[in-house]
Amino acid sequence: MSGSCHEIAQSSAIVRCPSTFLDEKQTLILLLLLVALTCFVLLKNSKTNYVCEEAAEDPPLIFISGQQSSGTGLMRIVLDAHPWINCGAEPIYPIRILNMRKQLEMTNRDWGIKANLYPVAIDRATKAYIRELAVNMVDPTRIYCQKQPLIFEYLDILAKLFPTAKFVHIVRDGRATVVSSLTRRIVRPLDPVQALRNWDDAVRTELHYCQNTDRQRCYTIFYEKLVISPEKELRKLLAFLEVPWDPIVLRHETILDKLSHLNPHEASTKQFSKPIHTASLGAWAYPNSTFTPQQLNASTQDAPLLKELGYDLAGPVVALKSKRLKRVHQSATARGINACFVSVCGVPQNPDPQVDVGTNEFL
Repeated sequence: MSGSCHEIAQSSAIVRCPSTFLDEKQTLILLLLLVALTCFVLLKNSKTNYVCEEAAEDPPLIFISGQQSSGTGLMRIVLDAHPWINCGAEPIYPIRILNMRKQLEMTNRDWGIKANLYPVAIDRATKAYIRELAVNMVDPTRIYCQKQPLIFEYLDILAKLFPTAKFVHIVRDGRATVVSSLTRRIVRPLDPVQALRNWDDAVRTELHYCQNTDRQRCYTIFYEKLVISPEKELRKLLAFLEVPWDPIVLRHETILDKLSHLNPHEASTKQFSKPIHTASLGAWAYPNSTFTPQQLNASTQDAPLLKELGYDLAGPVVALKSKRLKRVHQSATARGINACFVSVCGVPQNPDPQVDVGTNEFL
């Protein structure tokens, strides 16, 4: 299994670590403050004789995550359009709290046990902190939802803290993810080949955690399938979430004024005004791509997970009659890129996938 976010970052990964490094004293101080602050908030806001040591009943909660530029923003806004679900803006802080909790476990575990801080007190405080953000960032609703890229590095912890929560893991072609992230400058500049290798490493970690979580709780969905067949894919997803179908999820752009707290500082917010579309599927193969033709031709050697998930050299899964993407294919071929698009070459087969993503197969 892959290393931590920080280990990946040291090798120039595309993954941006959720927080800066903290020394042991800073970590302990912040954790103690977290416990105290959480207890104070819960006691202050409670309308009953709530005791900090006893967790309140969890509200229905959905976590959305994946790599940056993998479609987490689209997934959030689509689910936010459903009348039962309220997601709100990206909360930012939970991933930092989870990172601190993990640091305590890794570097100060014995100290935490002796201080009666680990695991019960810190786990209850961490859970309460995340739950309070989920509930108080948005208006009251049937199902609360949080979206944050990279947070599934801690999916094993989240699954334990929230035993009734459900997790939506979105995966996108690593070449598209790298190109989008570097083009939009949401991560530091780095070698795209190294970024692709580390996409492979990070997504393997996410898949590992998702596969080791109850299949009734963690669902992997592919960005390409979502934008090509949105109704089909969203019907399956809502069934998994045990939420009734509502066609409004196909038209989120028509009700933006009713959606919760669109944050202009989030990189994906400007895309929310657009309907679900396939315009960016072939961007990684465009002439102005971050990758050179030689790098693209070697992409499945640099990131074997592409082939294992069914991407291989087939390029993005595209609509069968897309004239625009046929032109992209012709352009890519002229540049010496062995990118065979579905519109030209048919659907690639992956009869014996090495990576099991559950019942929702890629192709």
